[in-house]
Amino acid sequence: MGWGGKFLIMLPGTDINGAERAADKVLKGITESPYEIEGKSLYLSITIGVSVLNNTETLQNCIKRADEAMYTGKLGGKNRVVARNR
Repeated sequence: MGWGGKFLIMLPGTDINGAERAADKVLKGITESPYEIEGKSLYLSITIGVSVLNNTETLQNCIKRADEAMYTGKLGGKNRVVARNR
């Protein structure tokens, strides 16, 4: 699995609802205000895929679900959080 342009945040002890709330905060922090670069305002976009590791799967499978959720979000218009719990 390639990781180009992606990063992973792990939140131990967090359920899917808590993970979505955390992802929403990250999204708002990145997208709501422009970044100033050489006197120009630059607005960034981000799409976040969220999943929660369950007791019957591998970490790799959980990451794959988050990756799939992210791509679903990108197809839906970017700047969103998409959760895929199963």
